Amino acid sequence: MSNFDEVKINVGSEIELHEKKDELVTSPPQQQPDNTAAAGNGSNEEKDKNRKSPPPQDQDRMSNPEVQINVGPEIKASRPQQEPEERRNRHSNLYLSAFQGKGETVLHVAASANRTDFVKELLNFLVPKDLRKVNENGQTALFLAAEIGNAHLVQLLLAKNKDLAMIRNREKIIPLQRAASLGHKDVVNSLYKVTDTGRLRNVDRISLLITFINTNFYELALDLIEHFPGLAYARGSGEETALHALARKRFIVEDQQGFWKRFINLISGSKKKMHPKAVELAERIWQQIIKLGDAEISELLRESDKLLFTAAEKGNDEFLVVLTNKYPRLFLNRDAMGWSIFHHAVRNRHEDILRLIYELGSFKTVLAALIDRDGNNMLHLAAMLAPPDRLSVVSGEALQMQRELLWFKEVSKVVQPSYAEAKNDYGKTPADVFAEEHRKLADAGEKWIKETANSCMIVATLITSVVYTAVFQVPIDNKRDSRVPILIQKVSFAISLISSLTSIMIFLSLYTSSYEDEDFLFWLPAKLAFGTLALSMSIAAMMVISCSTFFIIFDHGMLAFAIIVSLIAAVPLTWFLKLQLGLLLKVIRSTYMSSTLFHSRKPILFNKEGARESTNGKKKN
Repeated sequence: MSNFDEVKINVGSEIELHEKKDELVTSPPQQQPDNTAAAGNGSNEEKDKNRKSPPPQDQDRMSNPEVQINVGPEIKASRPQQEPEERRNRHSNLYLSAFQGKGETVLHVAASANRTDFVKELLNFLVPKDLRKVNENGQTALFLAAEIGNAHLVQLLLAKNKDLAMIRNREKIIPLQRAASLGHKDVVNSLYKVTDTGRLRNVDRISLLITFINTNFYELALDLIEHFPGLAYARGSGEETALHALARKRFIVEDQQGFWKRFINLISGSKKKMHPKAVELAERIWQQIIKLGDAEISELLRESDKLLFTAAEKGNDEFLVVLTNKYPRLFLNRDAMGWSIFHHAVRNRHEDILRLIYELGSFKTVLAALIDRDGNNMLHLAAMLAPPDRLSVVSGEALQMQRELLWFKEVSKVVQPSYAEAKNDYGKTPADVFAEEHRKLADAGEKWIKETANSCMIVATLITSVVYTAVFQVPIDNKRDSRVPILIQKVSFAISLISSLTSIMIFLSLYTSSYEDEDFLFWLPAKLAFGTLALSMSIAAMMVISCSTFFIIFDHGMLAFAIIVSLIAAVPLTWFLKLQLGLLLKVIRSTYMSSTLFHSRKPILFNKEGARESTNGKKKN
């Protein structure tokens, strides 16, 4: 007798049906030998009656609406070709009605439990229409499989019945939209191939399109727009269009980058951009919108102003470029506060958007002169403290203060000179606002610089003492083979000693600085950069001194040992240099490469295609 393996699936009270490994339900009685046929028709009828009517205790169990079935993890349902048709039908009825109290079937439970192998065997007993059964939430087994993201299970169920992809749950959601909202890529791709989007209502299609955009399924969104161009300006729940969803998008998720890639990005200031397919989708949607009449476009834009300012708040410069290339007057739109796109860019510190203002010609003067309802001009907004998520783009309070000063100086070049002394409705000039809102940041920046200088100065002092002492204690060997290591050692002694002393003096000067707001713009970061550079040079020279000393001491037949010891000694020093290099690069880029922060090397707006579309639009007007 084989062991009984049990897995309890609770869908009722305390009734349990125990099964063997090779059977899911009680097998029918074994066929009697031929010699029992003589017993007559009466005995056969009695046997049939007994076989069809379960014992009283089993009847009580089956009448209980709450059932608990124990299914072994290795149950293998017998192949249909090995069983009579009558028995297979009886199995099918049990699989589909065992949990009728809650609307759950064995197939539902197995699918939600992610039991792919069991479902695969179970499908042998079911016909396509059996898979259409839903639970109390209106969910088919396919819907549950799509919800948990099991692509293999979804493909098995679709192979049995493709119409399952169109069955909605109680909330009128199809499996494709549910899987897309959860980001199950493989499941979404499988379901999209069999979902007949032509049978969907328009409100369902726009909801599906927005879901695709929100979860980064841009290729599927492009396919929807290609087959249903009207979705470009259709509205979903909350009067949201596809453009609203795209306006919120900014960054793509990049693969992990190596050290040199991160190094190049740190030097060049490269940023993650909007997904190329998202840009293509925005262009495709906008191409459909501008085919409308002028009155319809104006109405759509008037109702959809919020998407422009949402894009500006999120820093979605590529999205704005797509729209404004073909409709430049969008730059003149203002929100309820009286802010333009560039006011939002200044307030949220998005330099990629602000640099577009330099390409607007006469529009630049008009936009820079706008005053909001509180009497603030654009320079007042630059004087306000940046939002926390934008402030943390730069690490270190001192460098954050430097970035804020850079913004203030840059915006002061954009606005009229008289705006620097203009007061808002609260009687404050931009300089007053800046001093008031940045006082805590300036104090934190001073503390950060002093703590960094103190730590670096301790290291520099230790290096100086070690190197100075070692000058008089390292043995000198005048043999010909040792002359090169000795020369390297002497040069390294000089470099390490001079650079460490220089770093000490620079870090000491940071303690005596006045720490005025203007000092954070250049002098304080510059001193920190030079001090860190000098310290890094002294550490590197000290590492060379150590290695050359090993080669001098172990020169007599122990060269391999000297190499091994040098490599081991270089590991911690190299790691420390890597950390110092990161700080140094951040300070250098923030201090000496900030001139490219607000100015693009090449024009972005009004390229040939955009200029042509813009010209055509002006002719129509």
